[in-house]
Amino acid sequence: MINLTPAELLMLHYADIFTDNNNRFQGFWNYRYNISDPQQLLSTLQRKGYIAVGDTAYQLQHLSTAEIKRHLSDNGLKTSGKKVDLIARLIANTDTNAVYNSLPHYYTLTDSGAVAEKTSEYNCVLYLHHNQSLDDYGLNINSVYRLLQDGDYKKAIVNYLLAQTKPPYFVIAGIFAEIEDYLNAFVNNIIDLRVFLEGQQHQFNDPVTAPVLAANIAKFIYPYESSLLRIPVGRLRPLHDDIEKLNYSRDQVQQRINEIIKQLAASQFFFTDSECALIIYSELYEDSDTLTAIYKTAEQRFKAKYGIH
Repeated sequence: MINLTPAELLMLHYADIFTDNNNRFQGFWNYRYNISDPQQLLSTLQRKGYIAVGDTAYQLQHLSTAEIKRHLSDNGLKTSGKKVDLIARLIANTDTNAVYNSLPHYYTLTDSGAVAEKTSEYNCVLYLHHNQSLDDYGLNINSVYRLLQDGDYKKAIVNYLLAQTKPPYFVIAGIFAEIEDYLNAFVNNIIDLRVFLEGQQHQFNDPVTAPVLAANIAKFIYPYESSLLRIPVGRLRPLHDDIEKLNYSRDQVQQRINEIIKQLAASQFFFTDSECALIIYSELYEDSDTLTAIYKTAEQRFKAKYGIH
């Protein structure tokens, strides 16, 4: 484990855009992390040997091509060529110390800093920093060492979020998009089935033709026994595998399905969210009586909405 605080690790990421004085820092240092003097972080990183002020060539790289040409012109030198050639010409033909002293002094990573950039601690801090939505669940850069106690910090984040009273499944699904995990499949399979049950939606703007169009569509959606929105067995099989790996009870399956679909806040054209959750659950456990009743209720509501007799 490296000898850096989470805030120092984050500053290591931004160090090369700052100089050794007169910096303007991003607002997040104060409003997210309550750090009133980010310059002190730079000083600490320099003292610990993770950053250093770069040499003349490095400082010139921070200038625009026009600024370098101005230095060349002031010294009576040619101003043609690529930026790398301009820098080399300026260094070779002028007083390097004078040029250096006229420039802002930007930081660069030392060898120790480059090593620190490859650590799990550094990657975890950046992940937490760039995913600001995790702040709402009590996770920020200061959580890094607690999360790393479990090894894989992304899985530790997921486990932490799943333990919440109302797990944020959209956030969890986003994390799972980056890692391979069986719970990823469970969440995504539920989302896929909810989208499937939305079917092909239509706009019935003409009050004259709407009942006819809706009646024609309803013939393909209801009843359950002949519905085109009856979940195929092939789509249920992966979900059964996920449940087995997760070792969920039937009650846990029902609870998780309800929570995930509620988080989705999807459109409710043919079925409500609660109906979709119960459809998926009933298909998993082959409860045809419940499925028939759900589709019948949904059909009655759909026909009443569009005045179908």
